[in-house]
Amino acid sequence: MYVNKWATNVAAVFLQICGGLCYTFSLYSPALKEAFGFTQPQLETLGSCLVSGGYFSWIPGLTYDYLRHHHKFGPRLIAAWGCLNHFVGFFMVWAAAKGYVSLPYWVLAAFALLGSSAVVFLDSAAIVTCMRNFPNERGNVGGTLKSFLGVSASLASSIYLGAYQPDGLSFLLFVAVLPLFVAVLTVPLLNHVPYVEQAEITHDHWYLSTGGRFLATYAVAGAIVVYQLITASVSEVYPYSMSQQRGIMIGVILLLFLVLLTPLGSGGLTSRPAPLPAFENSERREEGGEDVESAQLLGNREGKQEGPSRRGPSAEQRYPSSTNLQPAEGEGMPEYTLPQCLVSLNYWMLWSALMVGMGAGFTMLNNLGQMVEALGGRREGQGIYVLLFTTLNTVGRMVGGYVPERLLHARGTPRTIFAVVASLMTCVAALLSAFTSLRWLLACAMMLGFVFGWHWSLMPVLTSELFGLHHFASNHAVMHLAPTVGGFLCSAMLAGNVYDIRGTAHDDPYGTCYGSDCYRLSFLVISGMAALQSVASYWLYVRTREVYNEEFKRLRRFEQEVLGSTET
Repeated sequence: MYVNKWATNVAAVFLQICGGLCYTFSLYSPALKEAFGFTQPQLETLGSCLVSGGYFSWIPGLTYDYLRHHHKFGPRLIAAWGCLNHFVGFFMVWAAAKGYVSLPYWVLAAFALLGSSAVVFLDSAAIVTCMRNFPNERGNVGGTLKSFLGVSASLASSIYLGAYQPDGLSFLLFVAVLPLFVAVLTVPLLNHVPYVEQAEITHDHWYLSTGGRFLATYAVAGAIVVYQLITASVSEVYPYSMSQQRGIMIGVILLLFLVLLTPLGSGGLTSRPAPLPAFENSERREEGGEDVESAQLLGNREGKQEGPSRRGPSAEQRYPSSTNLQPAEGEGMPEYTLPQCLVSLNYWMLWSALMVGMGAGFTMLNNLGQMVEALGGRREGQGIYVLLFTTLNTVGRMVGGYVPERLLHARGTPRTIFAVVASLMTCVAALLSAFTSLRWLLACAMMLGFVFGWHWSLMPVLTSELFGLHHFASNHAVMHLAPTVGGFLCSAMLAGNVYDIRGTAHDDPYGTCYGSDCYRLSFLVISGMAALQSVASYWLYVRTREVYNEEFKRLRRFEQEVLGSTET
């Protein structure tokens, strides 16, 4: 007996929100600095440890793939493991800050790293499981779940302001304990359902269809974004009292709980298979291997292949008639193992696109305070810049999930063309940022925030489509290193060193840089990298568009012959 896919999807939403708690460091960092007596470099190093979980993405990825045939135990183990890591890591940092335990600095940093690793465990459990549950809606899966990950820090900020301000250490304890309570409620709901459910093909109204439910999930995320944007903007002019902050906190929590309504009318908590022979056999498809006839289209144009697996007979041989139209994982798309991905040119072209695009976003986000100050503004005034960056980041995640998915279903537009668009937008936004003034910095931050979120939505979906769902967890785990590496190279190495050089040239005794040249060279280099990456992304689009042509034909057959014949 399996749990309904939509109950699993709701559980995944809350796990993503818990994963985003590691990005709330700024809310309790002053309390940690006071408790430990840290210098600023020590505090920043600890903060870096608390957001460096991406380096551990290979652990849940390989583990999930090893357990991929355990449709219940695998996802639940990964999610529970992540919640436990989060609790132990953050709880020990809190206990040390309160003086209950005495830890050397390096041990404290190790616990911070352990806590931050939770985000990749929870992301793997949520994204991979839901992507396998809804293989025909991969863009919507990525867009909705990444959107809630994007708003998680904003939600936590509202809770801090409404219930804990200014007690940062009590809030840190809340951050440590919350995922344990969420795990108790959500982990039992996680499972991969290896067949199509009856609610996916029979429904009374469009809003009860799979697409309608995803739209409702987008609407909840969008409502939270708009609510937070309005309340934050008003607070810039009229500061709220504590009771008003509590009211705002309750309001955003109620909005979040609307996502609990999305499974209504989908058949109850227990999954019900669709009454079609095609769907009954989907589990055997996964066990027996995937059809990879179109994998050769990912090779070079002379017909060389980069080595996708070829196991089992074709879909037509296994399932006659319309049975091959089922949206089972792997059908009609290539299947790559991780070693095959690591020698695939397509894989590294996508990896580099994500590294550059997300590296540009991290550079803007991590340096907004200093950029405002360098261009003549008050560093304390960075709040509105960060707010709008993160808001557009979430909007980009929603648009990057929904628009490519709809165009693929409606017109067969290859999703890889949106990687080209994202690279071009990054190039333009970085170029404008290199020559911006304080007046236009907000527009640059919003543009980079939007394309930053766009990349986050594209990453899991393109990885699953171009390299398959069968080994998706491990393939996505290595792909997940791209934003981490990009942030380090572009923000820490490039922008940090250029800023220090320009600060020295300005003869400031504290090394502070003032002027439009503080970040100009950094963003010019990033713009040049993005321009080159646009060419590489276009090449990736050319090499893979035939794969999407075949996928579009399969989607149309499924929608016309299966969904069209079963709608009521």
